[in-house]
Amino acid sequence: MLKIGESKLFMDDDSSLDWIRSQKIGIIGFGNQGRAQALNLKDSGANLKIGLREKSSSAQNVMNAGLISESIESICKWANVLVLLIPDEAIPNVYNNIIKPNTDSSIILVFAHGYSIHYQTISLYPNQEALLISPSGPGKLVRKRFLENSGVPSLISSINNSSDSIQRALSYSKAIGCTRICAVLTTFSEETESDLFGEQTVLTGGIPHLIINAFDTLVNKGFQPIIAWLVCFYEVKLIVDLFSEIGLSNMQDAISTTAVYGGQTRGERLINHNVRNEMGKILDEIQENKFFDEYQNIQRDTGNTQQVNQQNSLSSFAEISRLMLPIVTSTKKIKNDR
Repeated sequence: MLKIGESKLFMDDDSSLDWIRSQKIGIIGFGNQGRAQALNLKDSGANLKIGLREKSSSAQNVMNAGLISESIESICKWANVLVLLIPDEAIPNVYNNIIKPNTDSSIILVFAHGYSIHYQTISLYPNQEALLISPSGPGKLVRKRFLENSGVPSLISSINNSSDSIQRALSYSKAIGCTRICAVLTTFSEETESDLFGEQTVLTGGIPHLIINAFDTLVNKGFQPIIAWLVCFYEVKLIVDLFSEIGLSNMQDAISTTAVYGGQTRGERLINHNVRNEMGKILDEIQENKFFDEYQNIQRDTGNTQQVNQQNSLSSFAEISRLMLPIVTSTKKIKNDR
C-alpha cells in the first residue's frame, strides 16, 4: 500500500483474485461498463452471468461476447454477488421490484457509483454488505487498458468499512485491472459528491461549455468554423495529453512563451473569483441534496434525463465535428477525390 498524504492507494500486490474466483458473479446490465467489467472478470477467471430484462436488446451482444445471459430474477437466485451496472435512475426500480424480492441479506451488492447509497434511493437489508468499485474511466477504456496489461485507477469503499470488505473490493478491482494502476480508498459519500462536482464543473459542464463559447466567439467574429474548431476543440485533446504526460506545473516547458504568458494573464480573467464562487455554490447544491432533488423532479416531471437544449451554433459545431473528426483521427493519408 502506498500512502500519499491521507490517501491510501492499493496496488496489485495488495490484492488477490482468490475471493472473486470463488464467487458466482451476476452482472446486472450490459452497457459500456457492464460489457467491459464482465469481459475483464471472465479473463481473470471469475464465474459470471449477465442479468438482463426480458426481451433486452443486449441479449445478442452478450452472446456475441461469449457470455451467458439470463433474466435478472434468475441471476438473483444463482449469484452471491450482484454488480449493478445500470444507470443511477434505473437502480431503484430494478432493485426494489426485482432484486430485493429475489435475494436476502447474504447477497453482496457491488456499485460502480455511490449515488444510490449516498442519496438512499434504495434500502438494503440490515447488515447487508455493499461494495463500491468505481473505475476512473469509461467502459471502453477499462477494457482497452486491461487488454494492454494495464488498467485505470479505481475508487473503492465498503458500506461497513471492515478490512475483509475492503479486501473483497480489492479482489474485484484487481479482476477488472484497476489495481495494476491503483485503487484509492474512499467513501460512498466522497465518491458521489466529488464525481458529480467533477462532472458539472469540469468534465461535462465546464470544458464543453468553454469549448462551445470559445468556438462561437471566433465564428461570430468572422473566423472560419474549421479554424475555430481546430483551436478550440481539437487541440484540447493534445494539451490534455500533455497534462497527463508531464503535469500541469511542467507544461510551460513544452509550449511557446507566448502561450505561457497568454494563459497566465488571461486564464485568471476567465476563471476568476466569480467562477470559483459559483463552483462553491455547485458543490453546496450537491452536498445539500439540492441537485439530487432537482434531478429527481426533472425525471418525475418529464421522464427525460437527457435534457440538453443547447442551441446557438452547436449545430454548426456538430457539423464541423462530423466532417473533421474522420480526418484528424485517421491513421491513413486522406485522398482528395475531387
